[in-house]
Amino acid sequence: MPVIASNHDTELDFILSDLGFLLRRESDRWVQQASLGLTRAQWLGLDQVALQEGCLQREPTETIHIEASTVGRHVERLVTAGRLARRDDALDGRAYRPHLQPKARSTRLLLQRLTDQLRDGYFAGISPERRKELVDDLGLIRRDLLASPARTEGLPSVHAISHEFQPVR
Repeated sequence: MPVIASNHDTELDFILSDLGFLLRRESDRWVQQASLGLTRAQWLGLDQVALQEGCLQREPTETIHIEASTVGRHVERLVTAGRLARRDDALDGRAYRPHLQPKARSTRLLLQRLTDQLRDGYFAGISPERRKELVDDLGLIRRDLLASPARTEGLPSVHAISHEFQPVR
């Protein structure tokens, strides 16, 4: 029976998962310290609306990986806070198209400065050339993972993989 050894400090999937957690925690802390009254999800929502001004409210869900109902709650809070306005969709009376309000534009500028400072901090030990290579490489991994459902045909079944690790009796 094969021995399964793992060092979570050197395995890419564990490192990326941990980095994601740490980055979310740190960005949440920075946004909280700035006293903007936003969550990270609301911040991401504002960015997506800014990038796709007038998009359907449900469209950012795929990009920021949040359920449509959750996005709806965040949009409602941003509307209440005066950062977004919702307009009815001309073709579908049940759909909304969020638009940035002036308050959101100034908030986004501040958030961009915070993001730049945060990024400078966690990239401090990496040269600018290596940063670009790292981000490019991670982008390739992301692209491949996004395409992976189309590539799953031909993979061994879970049963075939787990059979290799059956205890010897």
